[in-house]
This record gives sequence, C-alpha cells and structure tokens, in this order.
Amino acid sequence: MEARTLLLQALQALYHDPSPTTRNAANQWLQDFQQSLEAWQISDSLLHDPSINLEVLYFCAQTLRTKIQRDFDDLPLDSRIHLRDSVLMLLRRFQHGPASVRTQLCLALAGLAMHISAGDWGRGGVVKWLKEELSVSNESVSSFLELLTVLPQEAYSHKTAVKPERRRRFQKELGASTQDAFEALTDLLSRNASVHIVQIIVAFAAWLHLAHGRMNVSTLASHPLVAAALSGLTLDTSFDAAVDAVTELIRFTVSGTPGGLAEQMPLVQIIVPHVMALKSRFVGSLKITADESHSGDFEGEEEDHEIMKGIAQLFTEMGESYVEIIANGSVEAMVIVEALVAVTSHPDVTIAEMAFNFWYRLSNAITTREFYKGFESETAVGNEMERRASIFRPIFEHIISLGGFMSPEAASWNWQSVEASLYCIRGIAKVVPRDEATIMPQVMMLLPRLPVHPQLMYTAYLTIGAYADWLGVASSSLSLLPSLLELLTGGFSIAGDPAAAAALAFKHVCDACRNSLGSQCINALVTVYTEAMGKGSKFQLEAEDELQVVEGLSMVVSAMPGEKTAQILGALCQPMVTSLQEAVTEFQLSGHLTQRVSSHSYTVNIDRLANIYRYVSHAEPLASCFKGTWPVLENVFLQMGADVRTMERLCRLCKYAVRACGRFLGDVVGAVLEQVQERFQQHRQSCFLYLASEVIKVFSADPSLATYLGNLIFLLFGQVVNVLTNIEAFTSLPDIADDCFLLASRCTRYCPNLLVPSPIFAPLVDCAMTGVTIQHREACSSILTFLQDILNLSDSAKGQQYKDVLDSVLHPRGPNLCRILISALVGAVPESRVEEVIGVLESLVHLYERDVVQWAEKSVRLIPVSVASEEEQKAFLHAITSTATGGDPIALRNSIEDLSDVCRRSKKTVELVQSALRPHELAVGC
Repeated sequence: MEARTLLLQALQALYHDPSPTTRNAANQWLQDFQQSLEAWQISDSLLHDPSINLEVLYFCAQTLRTKIQRDFDDLPLDSRIHLRDSVLMLLRRFQHGPASVRTQLCLALAGLAMHISAGDWGRGGVVKWLKEELSVSNESVSSFLELLTVLPQEAYSHKTAVKPERRRRFQKELGASTQDAFEALTDLLSRNASVHIVQIIVAFAAWLHLAHGRMNVSTLASHPLVAAALSGLTLDTSFDAAVDAVTELIRFTVSGTPGGLAEQMPLVQIIVPHVMALKSRFVGSLKITADESHSGDFEGEEEDHEIMKGIAQLFTEMGESYVEIIANGSVEAMVIVEALVAVTSHPDVTIAEMAFNFWYRLSNAITTREFYKGFESETAVGNEMERRASIFRPIFEHIISLGGFMSPEAASWNWQSVEASLYCIRGIAKVVPRDEATIMPQVMMLLPRLPVHPQLMYTAYLTIGAYADWLGVASSSLSLLPSLLELLTGGFSIAGDPAAAAALAFKHVCDACRNSLGSQCINALVTVYTEAMGKGSKFQLEAEDELQVVEGLSMVVSAMPGEKTAQILGALCQPMVTSLQEAVTEFQLSGHLTQRVSSHSYTVNIDRLANIYRYVSHAEPLASCFKGTWPVLENVFLQMGADVRTMERLCRLCKYAVRACGRFLGDVVGAVLEQVQERFQQHRQSCFLYLASEVIKVFSADPSLATYLGNLIFLLFGQVVNVLTNIEAFTSLPDIADDCFLLASRCTRYCPNLLVPSPIFAPLVDCAMTGVTIQHREACSSILTFLQDILNLSDSAKGQQYKDVLDSVLHPRGPNLCRILISALVGAVPESRVEEVIGVLESLVHLYERDVVQWAEKSVRLIPVSVASEEEQKAFLHAITSTATGGDPIALRNSIEDLSDVCRRSKKTVELVQSALRPHELAVGC
C-alpha cells in the first residue's frame, strides 16, 4: 500500500478511532513518517489537493514546516527553489484560511528564508521578494502580513537547524531589511488600514526589535507606523496589539544608543503624552470598580479588566525604563509617578503588583550612590539625595496607606478591605525606607488588634515577615516586638496556611531582631519552642513549619554570648533527643518498626536537630551537645541503616555538626566515619559519600586522622568504581556518581596526598571518563569538576610533588579524554553543560599543549564533513593550536561554541556525530 494512503489512514485513526491502542500506533507511525524522505513530496502534494480535509492539511503543513526547519539538508539542491515556490503558491491558496494551516506555511517560508541565502531571493532580499509576490494583490495581504510578523520573530530562534554563521548572517540580512519592512507596512497602512490595522501593528512591533541601532530616532518619531500604534491605544479592537507595539517603542528608546536617552527624546516626547492620555480612563475604571453597587455586563467587565491590565503594563514599562529620569523628581516625571500610584491602588492585586518592581527600582535610584555619578563631591551627593528623598517620601508614605487601612473599631470597617491593604503594604516592603517612622509603627500597632479571621491573619503574618528587616532597625521595635511575637505565636494554633505564614514570619523576625530578642525575650521564646516541639502540642504546625521555628530560635541563640548558650542549647535539643531515644528503645524492644514508631518518628526529630546545628554558630557548646547525643544517633545508624530517607536526614545532621563544630568534636569524628564506612558497604547510599566529603573538607589537615581518612576513601572509591563500570550504571545510579565525584574533588583540593598516590586514583579517573556523558545534571557537573581539578592540580605549584604520578595516569588517557570531551561538546551532553566541558578542555590544553592539538585533530577529523565542513574543523583546530601556544583563550571558547552549534543544529546531525565519535565505546583504561 502506498505511503499516501497509509498516511490518510493513520490520520483517520489518530483523530477518530475509539481504541487508545490504535491511536497510539497511528501516532507512532505518523512520527516515523515525519522523519522519512518521502514526507517531503507527499506532504507537499496533499497540500495542493483541493479534496483534502483540515486534519490532513494541518498535519501536512506542520510536517513541511518541521522538515524545513530540521531536515533541510536532506533536500537536493535543485529542489529547494521549487519548494520555496510551492510554499508560496500554497500561501496564496490558503490566504483566507484555515488560519492554522496558513501559520504553519508562514513558519515554513520563514525557515526557508533562514536556509536560503539572500542572493537567491533577488537583489532586494527576502522582504522585497515577498512584497512583490504577495502584497500586490489585496487578496494575499493577510498571508504577507503574517509572514512579515514571523520573519523577525524567527530570526533569533534556534528551531531552524542552520549553522551559527548562517544564523548570524540571516539576522544581519533581516536587520538591513528593516526599512523595507517598514515601507511595506506603511504602504499597506495607506491601502488597508481599516481592515488590517491589527496585523499591521503586530508586524510593526515584531520588526521594532530588529530596528534597534538601525533607525534614525527623528525619522521613527514622525513615522506613520508609530502614529498608528499610538492611535491604536484608543480603540478596543487594536488595543492589545498597540500595547505590545508601544512597549517595544519604549524599549527602543532605552536600547543603549551612544547618545543615551537624551538622543531618544524626540521619540520619548511622542510616546509619553499618548500613554499618559490613558490615565483618565484608568482612574475612571478605578472609581467604577470601587462602586459596590455597580453591576453590568460581566463580559464587558472582563474586557475592561484586560484593558486596565494593558494600561498598567504601559505605565509600568515607562516607569521602569525611565526610572533614572523620574528619580530627579521633575514635574514632568511626577505625572508618570502619579499614574503608577493609581496602578498600585488598584483593588485587583494582579494589577496592583505590576508596579511593585518600579517602586523598588525607584527607591534604589533615590538611595544608592551609584546613581549620583555626575555630582562632584560627597556633599553635593548628600544634598541631592536629601532633595529627592523629600520629594518622594510623601509618595511612599501614601503608598503604604493605600486601600483604606483603618482601625477595626471604625463603623465602615470590613476585613476584606484591610486584607487588601495589607497585601499592598506587604508587596512594597522592599521600597519602604528603613528609617520610616510615621506609617509603619501605626500599622504594626494595629495588627494585634485585628479580629482573628484566617485569611486576614495569613496576610497579617506575612506582612510582619516582610517588614522584619524594618523591625530590626526601627527605633520603635522594642515596644512593638512583644505584641507582634504574641500575635505570631498565637497564629501557630490556626491550622493550615495561617500557621505556616506565622512560622515563616517568626523565623524572619528572629533573624532580623536576633540581638534584641536574645537579650530580652529568650526565656519566653524557649517556652514557646518547648510547646511547639513537645508531644501533644496545641499548635497546628506542620513539620516544615516547625523547622522554621527551630531555625528562627537558632539564629537568636547565635547572637547571644557563647558562655550563655550551653544551657539554652540543651533545652533546644532535649525534646528531639528524648523522642529519638524513645523510638530507639521501642525498636530495641520489638526488633522492628511498629505502628507507633515509624521512620517518621526518626526523621522529624533528626530534621529539627539538623536545623540547630545548621544555624547556631557556637562551636564548642554545639560539640558538647552532639557528643551527648551521639549514642542515640549511633543507634539510629544501626537500626535504620537500610532506610534511605532516614539515612539521608541523619547524614545531613552529621554534616552540619561537622561543619559547625570542627575540631571540638574530637574522637566522635572517628565513630561517625566508622558508621559511614560500614553502612556504605552494606547499603551503598550516596548520603554516606556526601558526609565523607564534608569530613574531608573539615578534617583533612588533621595529621591524627590521615591514615584513617586514607583508608576510608580507598574503601569508598573502591566500591564505587566496581559498580559504575559503564554509562548504563551511571544512568541508573546518578546520586552515587554525583556524591562520589564531589568527594573526589574534595580530596583533590584538600588532601591530594591521600588520593593521588593511592592505587585507587587511576581506576577513579577511568571511572570519571566513563561517566562524562551522563545526562544527569548534578552528576555530570561533579564528574567534570573532578576532572578539571586533577588537571589543574597537575599544572599547579601545589601539585608539583605529585607531577610524576599525575602524568603517569593522565597523559596516557589524554587521547581518549580529549575525544570524550569533544563528543560532549558536540552533543553527547546537554547544551547547558557545554560551559563546564569547555573548562575541562581548556585545562587539558594548558597542561599538555601540543599533544592536545594532535589528540583533538584525530577526534575532530572523525566528524562527517556533511555536518562540519573542513573549514569549520580547521577553525576549531587552529583555535586549539593557538591556545596551546599561548594565544587568546577567548578565541578557543568562540570556536568551541561555533563547532558545538554546528553539530547540534538538528537531532540528525547530533546522531551522525556521536555515531562517529562513539564516546561510550572508548577503552578508557590503559
């Protein structure tokens, strides 16, 4: 049966067969069809067939677009212009729709424009060619306008598989055609403004992005397209398109021209009045929204709401773009500020919060010295800063008081209006000056008097948390803190979101006010803490919320003098130690977990303890606590060694203890490492490797532990390399790989004397080379970091004593390592890893110089010339050679990125390159 018939049957099954199995089979067949060569001719033929239905038309148009974007190299040279003409003919056919088909064809033609050089489109380039072919007749205007829209949008897209040099050239070609595009749009504007105004404005906005640096600002200021976009703001039908275009115009004015914003003033002076003319409509809508008796057409209200969002977007865009001018406080600038005050006062939070970033940036522009570079002296800066602050202080105070925030005793009070006000106040917390002493003390005094409504309390707690830093420096904080803390701890009893918000705010307040709380409120805080951590607590805190409380109180303890912390730390740890001891005893009596004692009984208390060791900074008293707790923790290691979740939590606790206590832990470190070694041998969990790496970081310089640590890493690495023997093993055990090579990097940096001379070093390097191409992000990163570390060690003064050993391991493996790294650069690992791979290759080049040139040449010559031409390969090898002989490393990076882009431009090119380089088949050992 011919493929055309099979295609039609598959599409019929995909869209209409009731059987999921049949639909899945049809879908797979269609995906395979799209990869085939015959898809070109069949899709094109069916699109020209007037009897074909929409489902088939859309699939064929999509297939043609995809083939052009990704498989264009498969098309014979003599067929390419024919395909272009065929797609153009189809655009004429579908000029009136269906729109979905026409869009796919427009994207297909845009893809062709990227592939086919400018010369093949005639002397004027693609834009003039399209204008001559499509805009002569009014019948084809819709297709032409959609093409003019997608062309600039696709210019910087990587969906089309072209080489980097061709993409850059295409971008320049389109940039040079900006004037042609504007002329074409202007011509259409004069002929079809009433019918196609929206499409014209949309296309204009798309080309504006390419116009940066290519259009004279005076010409643009008086351009008919600018006038059309600004006029479009007054019509609901064109409003959305006009908002996008005017947004691009605003961005154009701050696009970094040599003359700065002053050079753009002719355009700014055109834009600002038209946008500000929308203020009356926005304010009028505010009044209607505030009128609770207003009830109208819901659909109309929804449309008006979208228009309000569009206006707010324009006000915000102007404010953020011109914030440095606005900060000067001129009369003209204050008009924009007033508009943004109106945005902030909108009752819909999705609109109000649009202005919050502006207020933050304005506050920075007023209070940060880097915005005063034009002033000659510190005195002048101080005077100007005060002048600006005096202008804007009333504005910020007004923002804080927006929304009718009032006393709950007032007759017209309702919780919804207060909650909306608090939301607004919370949203602008970053821009409120730390020395604000008028409004915020009143707000904070009012919060404890609010009625207990869950939603209102939720927002009130978050507001306290948002202003924690203000509380930390406010002169009134000592008088405010007791009532605010009482409010927050009361929130611990309101189940759900309020309790979570109260716990989060409690942590922030403890952090910001740690000094005053430690000296005045510690006993009260410990009482609350004991209640929160105890069994049968009346509080409604979830486990995560309890951790916030532990973290907060730990930060308070950190601010206290060391001699006063021992007793308090004992009180903090006691509830958890007691609970763990009960769980251990229950397990010992029963020999297994019970319904009453589950793994959660261990992990919840271990997590709480971990937060204490993470956030308390007094090493010696912490070490005393850990030593006292160790017998219980050791039993947890023994009882729960097979439970991954418990071991991860326990190792994290030990990691924080090692980090916080250091040498004060004494002999207990050896006991911890014994558990690490034994448990890893039994269960091979990655958390033991991570804990070992932390011990290496902290104790590697301790000569009394050198032998023990050397034996430990030999045993740990020995077990890992016996497991991670191929890329499949790496893929199935990414956590082991990640933490193994994190440990290996720590050893390389902190104790190379223990790792490099060890017999496990060479197998470990082989193991790393095997795993370079793992797709797991963290594991790949750890492996690459280890490889770079050992290469850098060999090339450093510190590593000279190990030079012979390092060379005996690294140099024989150099050819394969180089080939593996090149494979990774050109597609074996995700593009996000390329930067790290480059770092390893650079280190290899610096270490072995001309040897790497030979290794690289053997690898690069394996890449098919159909993917990377000889010239492109030579450019890469030239950059390697230049760097190896002391040349500019930037050139190497640029060359690597170009070769990577060339080889990654499509799935097919990646497959061709990887099948040639075969990194997984390399014999990494010697």
